[in-house]
Amino acid sequence: MEHVCAVLDDHSAWCWGNNSYGQIGDGTTTNRPMPTSVSFPAGLTVSVITTGSTHTCAIASNASVYCWGSHEEGELGLGVDSTGFRRDSDTPAWVNLSGEGAGPGAHASVGERDPDHDGIISIFDSTPLPVDSCPPGQYLWDLHCVDASPGHYVPYYGMTEEFPCPEGTYNPDTGRNSCYDTTPGHYTNSTGSITQTDCPPGTYQPDYGQTSCLDVDRGHYSNAGSSSGIPCAPGTHQPDTGQPSCLDADPGHYVSETGQFDQTQCSPGTYQPVPGQTSCFSASEGHYAPGFGSAGQFVCESGTYSPSTGLDSCHPADPGYYVTGSGAIEQVACPTGSHQPTPASIGCSLVNPGYYAPAPGTAFEIPCPAGTYQPDSGTDHCIDADIGHHASGPGNFNQSPCDPGTYASEGGTGDCLAADPGYNVPDSGASSQTACEAGGHQPDSGAPTCLDNEIGHYTDQTGTAEQIPCSPGTYQSSIGQTACIEADFGFHVPYSGSAGQIPCSPGTYQSSTGQVSCTDAESGYFVSEHEASVPSACERGTYQSEGGQTECVDADPGYYVPSMGSPFQTPCERGTYQTSGGQHECIETEPGYYVSTSAALSPTACSPGTYQDSTAMMSCKE
Repeated sequence: MEHVCAVLDDHSAWCWGNNSYGQIGDGTTTNRPMPTSVSFPAGLTVSVITTGSTHTCAIASNASVYCWGSHEEGELGLGVDSTGFRRDSDTPAWVNLSGEGAGPGAHASVGERDPDHDGIISIFDSTPLPVDSCPPGQYLWDLHCVDASPGHYVPYYGMTEEFPCPEGTYNPDTGRNSCYDTTPGHYTNSTGSITQTDCPPGTYQPDYGQTSCLDVDRGHYSNAGSSSGIPCAPGTHQPDTGQPSCLDADPGHYVSETGQFDQTQCSPGTYQPVPGQTSCFSASEGHYAPGFGSAGQFVCESGTYSPSTGLDSCHPADPGYYVTGSGAIEQVACPTGSHQPTPASIGCSLVNPGYYAPAPGTAFEIPCPAGTYQPDSGTDHCIDADIGHHASGPGNFNQSPCDPGTYASEGGTGDCLAADPGYNVPDSGASSQTACEAGGHQPDSGAPTCLDNEIGHYTDQTGTAEQIPCSPGTYQSSIGQTACIEADFGFHVPYSGSAGQIPCSPGTYQSSTGQVSCTDAESGYFVSEHEASVPSACERGTYQSEGGQTECVDADPGYYVPSMGSPFQTPCERGTYQTSGGQHECIETEPGYYVSTSAALSPTACSPGTYQDSTAMMSCKE
């Protein structure tokens, strides 16, 4: 044991030693090396004190029990706090002995150590035995039994003092051996009470023997002396505890049930102008109640409307509709020919030229589609473009004639048609295209005119897109022609698309028309000039062994060409000769001469001893 306590003859308690858990009872945990007074409630004296290892308990002179110090194992008898925790105490704490089996108003007794019940242990008592044995309700005073006074009691026989009624009890009478527990709705918070005290308004007490009253819960109130809280009536509320009355619901709020600690805001679309109400009103048609907690309703402004009750905002007029005045319950459709793209509008606008509004309630003006137009404002329809005209884009306020090169064969055309290749449209506002005539053409679409065919080309039909090149063997030297010309005799055209014919060159000829090339002169023939339609035969005495030649070759000496058109020369036979070139025959040998070989240039005289008496001989005679 690390601390010591003692009760002095003036019934005060003193302790010293270890104070780690507050077991000295002086309100600190500071160790005390010297005796220190225990901090008992004012006016309370001690009969008996005892110490444990880390705690101390005492019986007061009024037979109540107090303990202090460590409560780790529950040794102080104080139970647990609201969090379930056993808390130490560094000052004497009253121990409630009215637990299970003890009964209300139970007290401690010092037993045989104080037989005269005067609160002084016998070893300290100068008169340990009672002089007279006073009954409960009386105590010995000046050797007489005296009734306990109001607010006091004497619980046992032979007691020498009266005890004040503890907190939570009272006694209006004399000579009582016990005190009355306070009744529900009452309390006493001091000892020696003669009467019980009403719980003040805003508090209540449902139990007996209480030292205080409880604040009424939120949503409740109480009058003086209440044993329970009274629920706030509908239309009222109380957000705080311990209140003597309830609060009326504010304007814009309501309370529909009893016992409410909060008022409810009127929901959007409802309102309440009067305090203390149980419900809210729905906003009327043409009105609205915005947000929560509205105390009044508001009129819908121009451009808005409210078709039903209970709305928290007015509907803006839809696009295509309008509302002119305030408090409207419906919107009005824009008439045909007008529109309104903006919501919450107070009027409509006429549609612009190039636009239309075909039906009531049109939000956006509709552009006249391609092929139509409208020159006026405020209309409900568009006009089809005329034949030969067009309205190309949306929103046309007039029509336009088709440009040259284009046409419109039907009304309501958005874009004019481009003239097809092979066609043209020379004027604006045309309803049809015109085919190009033969001799002309047009490769492009959308042309205002046709093109003359170029030289070397032709077209023989109308509506031709492409000019046709003259085929080889033909030509055309003029523009805008419907046919080509065949090449003449002695001429040729080797390529397509030719503007002229080409004369046959020397060595060639052409005996037919419309030819793509000239013919080489054959062997034995020649062409000496341009534009020849036939070749010339080589004369006798000349020849030509090759084709395509411009002249013939004279026969060599020793040779001859006997006929015209010969492709080769012929050697003179034996017995003949030719000393000159370009000859058409050979010379026979005269008598006395001979030629023994062919192609001889001259004869050979017979050698002496021989002779020849004939012509054209190949040898001499002996």
